[in-house]
Amino acid sequence: MLSGNELLDFTREYLHEAIADFWTDSKLLVAFKMSQKRWAMKMQRAAERVFYGSCVIPTVANTGLYKLPDGTLYSSAKKCMGKIDFMQTGNERPLIKSDYRTFYDTTTGTPRYYAIAGDYIHLRPIPSSIINYNLYYPYFPTAIALTGAEIDFIDGYEGLIALDVARIALLKDEADVSDLRMEIAELWNDFKSTYCGNRIEGEPDEPLISVHEEEE
Repeated sequence: MLSGNELLDFTREYLHEAIADFWTDSKLLVAFKMSQKRWAMKMQRAAERVFYGSCVIPTVANTGLYKLPDGTLYSSAKKCMGKIDFMQTGNERPLIKSDYRTFYDTTTGTPRYYAIAGDYIHLRPIPSSIINYNLYYPYFPTAIALTGAEIDFIDGYEGLIALDVARIALLKDEADVSDLRMEIAELWNDFKSTYCGNRIEGEPDEPLISVHEEEE
């Protein structure tokens, strides 16, 4: 995985600007962050579970509202609910995804349903005891910093960011970017063949029974 500094040097090779001139480090850093977020969303929609995290959420008796982890990819979660799994530790099947607007019941017991609303997850029935649940969720990668630390991205595909930023920068100078477009297309096709299997980009997501579900 490239570091932020290595990504900067890589991009400057495409810009033919080894030493900062018009494209200052600060300008490129802003472009890196935007491109990283854009590609992360595109990858998540195309492949599912490439930017994915997990945590344990212990319930509290008589409490049905819990905060989602910082960085959760809310827009993806709302658009494709199958991308989030919430299951009791030790169980193979997750709770059933539901619509928060149907959560009128305030009875307590063992939760069977959950819904996402804003930054929170709601459980019904409301837990009557302490139960540990595993939450598997999509997240935004940590924003790129120009340091020696590795960036948060899919290893081997950092070039998508460098090529994308260089392409946009060179377009401002009305330069020919056809070669960059071709390199981006080749790298993107490689990503899809590696991570997407037989799934066709643009098709609706089919929610999985569990993040641990294996392909038949």
